[in-house]
Amino acid sequence: MDNSDSVIRRRAAAGILAVIAILATACGTTSGAAPAPGERLSLVVGTRDVTAYASSLYWAKAQGYFDKENLDVSIKVGEAAHTAQLVSGQTDLYWGAQGGLFGIINSGKPVQTIYGVDAGAYGYVVTANKAIKTPAECRTVSTSTPGTVVHAWTRQLENIYHVKWELSQLTSVPAVAANVVSGHTDCAVGNVNWYQSAIEAGQLAVILDPADKSKLPQGWPTLGVEDVVGGLPATLHKKAPAVERFLRAYDKARKDFIAADPKGIAQSLMSFDAAWKTYGSVDVLATAIEEFRPFLSPNDGFVSAETWSKTLDFFKAGGLDFISPDTAELGYAKAVDMSYFKTAIGQR
Repeated sequence: MDNSDSVIRRRAAAGILAVIAILATACGTTSGAAPAPGERLSLVVGTRDVTAYASSLYWAKAQGYFDKENLDVSIKVGEAAHTAQLVSGQTDLYWGAQGGLFGIINSGKPVQTIYGVDAGAYGYVVTANKAIKTPAECRTVSTSTPGTVVHAWTRQLENIYHVKWELSQLTSVPAVAANVVSGHTDCAVGNVNWYQSAIEAGQLAVILDPADKSKLPQGWPTLGVEDVVGGLPATLHKKAPAVERFLRAYDKARKDFIAADPKGIAQSLMSFDAAWKTYGSVDVLATAIEEFRPFLSPNDGFVSAETWSKTLDFFKAGGLDFISPDTAELGYAKAVDMSYFKTAIGQR
């Protein structure tokens, strides 16, 4: 039979271990269950379409950056079903307009932004009408649907130019481009790469270029983030190791993407995925990539509380009337989680 001192010591040790186990369970981490050493993980990333806004993502996959992190990344194009794919669990991560995530939150489902992809790239205005020289002269305008970055820019531009346009709100990039090229509307708003082929062919002209800071009109909005990476909190937590690998790989790829030759990038993308051939030629795609790159990853992808406040203001002014800084679900503490990115780049 054990003596009383031994029993006491064993019971004390067992009690300490139990407390440690309880604390570990209660505290948790952002990283979910740790994968086994060398375990290959996977993620499905949903994009809106195959245009220059997603070129850095596709290039990262084509060049093997995710493979180097032992991560399988599948890219799923959603078009109008982009946000629905995230909510239904068909995709793990969302790569697209912050406005779409605001819509999910407004429907009562929590969602978090974990990386800022770009800002300022969607305020271009184009026209096929040679008589139109400024956006103020447009009467009818092709744009995307409410909640998208392009729709937000459309509303912002109406305010800037003190006009009220008759809008054609369309759900796909080809439809928006075709609508203005055909003359169904005077003008169109969007990223210039949407219209690159028509511009190269002389069918469209740019009448507002947000990259040319010297010619921006009075009242130009202060930008936050427009396209982002986000996800459902439960999915982010469950797949945290994969999410962190994804962000670490993309952060490395983005830096190389910005420095790489645009034609080389275009050739790589067209060889990797036939969907990029819709641009028509390497030169057209290379131009689209070169024009988009300056807008990539403001603040190196980190979304600060100040940036978030500007983002809320931008989308509210852009037509999402339900946005309020007083709404807890839209507050920085709930709607943004930069811990995954910080862990990915070794800041915690």
